[in-house]
Amino acid sequence: MNRAQSLGWERRWALPAALAAFAAAILFIASTPISAANLLGSPDNEVELLREFYENRSDLLLAAILHAAAFLAFTLPLYYLFRAASTRSQSVRRGLVGVVIAGPIFIAALDLILWFAIDPAAKDFATPGGGAGVPIGEYAKDLVEDQSLIGVYQGVGLAGAIGFTFAVVYTSLWAMRVGLLTRFVGTLGMALGVAQLLIQFTVAGLMLWMAWLGLIFINRVPGGRPPAWAAGEAIPWPKAGEPPAEPSEPASDTVDGEATEVGADAENPNAPRRERAKRRKRKRRR
Repeated sequence: MNRAQSLGWERRWALPAALAAFAAAILFIASTPISAANLLGSPDNEVELLREFYENRSDLLLAAILHAAAFLAFTLPLYYLFRAASTRSQSVRRGLVGVVIAGPIFIAALDLILWFAIDPAAKDFATPGGGAGVPIGEYAKDLVEDQSLIGVYQGVGLAGAIGFTFAVVYTSLWAMRVGLLTRFVGTLGMALGVAQLLIQFTVAGLMLWMAWLGLIFINRVPGGRPPAWAAGEAIPWPKAGEPPAEPSEPASDTVDGEATEVGADAENPNAPRRERAKRRKRKRRR
């Protein structure tokens, strides 16, 4: 794909990618008040977990759906930025696009998997007469551990956390290197991508960062977006003391050099032999 085709694709998908970025931030913020962290807190044991889950199961399902939708919306702008960076540098490993797409999808599935894993256990626990003769704490623990989706949740959670972090960090790094993001915005994206593994509330910051990317995609940021977007090529940020890099000029149809006019008496290599011989004789006589 040449530069003109890449720029054309970016123009067509700029608005959808920006709208998806805004939607991701809005959906995540909407899910926060009814999230499991707010409704359940940090249950001390399985008994408390199942009781509170059963009481809030509808709200928790809504929160899981909104949370999943937010991360699914996150996928398009992240892919858009990755593709824009990859067309400006051959050093970007384009084969990693699968990780860029799968990371947010795995995270999106987590809350839904957990809800469907805990819901049957919570229903059984709330059923009168269940676990007769078994200590209540042991009964609640057995109900949770017997859910096969718990293992799926753990596996998807690990893969999603690693893939999502890598996708955000790698894409932010290369977008900054080729000049699509400023040093501040690129570094912030990498920092938030790593921090979300350790600190849960930084995911909200990551969503707001994504919304800012949406403004960059449609060129609505103060001062305009970096010149690499319009140039269609990498324009790395200069180091301290260096002048800013300039985009290369498009190829020209003109040919550099000097031209000399060919006179009417110049020898034509395509002329018949006799004519060339006559011309040589005339030249000698002169």
